[in-house]
Amino acid sequence: MRLIFSISFLWLILFSCASYEREGDSVPSKLSDNFREGRLQKTLAYLKELSDEGDAEAGDYYKLAEISKELGDAESGLKYITRALQMKSSDPEYFFLKAELLSKLKREEEALQAAEEASAMEHDTPEFYSFIAGLYLKKDSLLKAEEYLKESLFIAPEWRESLLLKARLLLKQQNPLAAQQYLKNAFELNSPSSEGYYLLAKSYLEMEGRLDSAFAINRKGLEIDNNYPGLLYNQAKIMERLGRIDSAIATYRKVTSLDIDEPAFADLGELYIKYGNFTRAAESFEKQIELTPDKKNFYFRAGFCLERLGQYKQAQELYLKGKTRFPDDVEIQTAYDRVSSVLERVYRSVEI
Repeated sequence: MRLIFSISFLWLILFSCASYEREGDSVPSKLSDNFREGRLQKTLAYLKELSDEGDAEAGDYYKLAEISKELGDAESGLKYITRALQMKSSDPEYFFLKAELLSKLKREEEALQAAEEASAMEHDTPEFYSFIAGLYLKKDSLLKAEEYLKESLFIAPEWRESLLLKARLLLKQQNPLAAQQYLKNAFELNSPSSEGYYLLAKSYLEMEGRLDSAFAINRKGLEIDNNYPGLLYNQAKIMERLGRIDSAIATYRKVTSLDIDEPAFADLGELYIKYGNFTRAAESFEKQIELTPDKKNFYFRAGFCLERLGQYKQAQELYLKGKTRFPDDVEIQTAYDRVSSVLERVYRSVEI
């Protein structure tokens, strides 16, 4: 009984801390962040000690996983939540946390499986519905993303995360005007954010004759956070449109080192093609394939560059990789057959 009380007391102190930080403005943010991290570390150490002694229960492992996520240690978090699920597999919150941790580790397919487990248990919070909608959005499964987003907005129609995600969905559906309406709602109900400015600027980039609006809005976002990946990606697009190619290339290169869902390597590759640098273009598209192997067009663009360079063997290997990924695709098979035929003619001429 005393053990359970101690754990509960620690957890209460930890999250009352978070509450204090939200409500008060007197504590500087860096100090409050350090204070919170210190509390997290103490609670983590205490729970790990229980775990090492064999006294931890499923709930303790769940808390260990949650704290690990907060501290940015997704690998440890996944280990703890897996242990929690071995002890208790009937709680949808556990599957949701597992999905979040897997997503942070870029294991999106596994994350989606864990999220669907939580959904099957009728986990119904706007946070969860937005999360699983975001996973489907990354896969370009727009109908599934829309289905879950509808649930999230029904429960919490004014929640910023859902409004921003809806705007993302509408931009993927090439409907920038509708996206702007959701962004307007998000701005009216909540303080403007870096993500909001990124999406709004992106919506103007997709409209004819609105480059000036995109530039102005993107600049406002950069004033909030000049390292936000999406805003830097927009900046590269804007520089490209303005013909400032060196600046665009430099910015795209910076973006490729950041965590972003946009195809920055592919955009960089297209710029290199435009200016005849097929070696750099091929390298860029191949890096994009590593990040997003399910986008068929990137195989063709990389292959095009390799063929222009006369690197038919490398092109053949690339198309073979594409065939493995898309076994029934006629276009990739045709490309593979084409470069194989060229290689066969080259080998025959060498033999003669």
